[in-house]
Amino acid sequence: MQRTVAMPMDSPDAFPSYIRRTQENTESENVSLEHQNLIMTEEELLSEKYKMDYPKRGTAIIINNSNFKRETQKPKRYGSAKDEVCMHELLRKLAFQDIRVKTDRTCAQMKGDLKAVAEVNHSSYSCFVCVILSYGEEGYVYGTDDKISVDELFEPFKGNNCQQLAGKPKLFIIQACCATDVQYREEADAAREKEEEEEDIALIKIPSEADFLTVYSEVPGHFGWESDTKRSWFIQSLSEAFLDEWENKDVLTILTRVLQKMDIHLETLKGSSNKSIQIPCITSMLTKSWFFK
Repeated sequence: MQRTVAMPMDSPDAFPSYIRRTQENTESENVSLEHQNLIMTEEELLSEKYKMDYPKRGTAIIINNSNFKRETQKPKRYGSAKDEVCMHELLRKLAFQDIRVKTDRTCAQMKGDLKAVAEVNHSSYSCFVCVILSYGEEGYVYGTDDKISVDELFEPFKGNNCQQLAGKPKLFIIQACCATDVQYREEADAAREKEEEEEDIALIKIPSEADFLTVYSEVPGHFGWESDTKRSWFIQSLSEAFLDEWENKDVLTILTRVLQKMDIHLETLKGSSNKSIQIPCITSMLTKSWFFK
């Protein structure tokens, strides 16, 4: 008899717990309709790849903040509209149909937007993607009126809060320029070593849940270059890498390719005399390989 796996959540700070039950037990224990929607087969649970053949790809949201209130002391983000269009086109290519675009949102609105998306019925969806285009600093991104904790924005998507996305991959892409220090190539190796020794230096503090993948455009406190087309190098490189390889490579491999493409872009643009470099920060809590196709 085929066994099934229910996925109720434990404490808010724990990873999702997978409780194995037989089909007979699942039915006899009168599992609620809500939890019946979360049942997955043992084969799906133990698979080395995320299941991506649900009826729909999933919901995606793009939050694009380019105009900020005076009290934030943040200038207008020129080129952000091109980043938005670029990401929208990429998500369409990846077969997302429900793509929600929000522009110039306050912190409260951003929090509300993401909470509303988390409350959508995700039972027939394979995954979730969130793109935030704004300014940022360590642990925070900016709404048009103030900064807000990244962990607070992610909270609605933790397994205990959004059970229909538990066990499914969730990608957060954050293009948030710090506009402070420039990192130089001769400092890059030392910076990487320091990051390995002090993991808490990462700008993003990932919620304590599995299946989160966060890609930040730069390491904390360093400047993000724009291309000559006023589209960020990060978004441009990410779009190109996914468009080239999404059909046959897993997501983490593609993101590694993004780092390589950015390095090539910047070296070509700046030349050897200018050694400035932008290093994205990738933090993965994926538990399986993620292939879009």
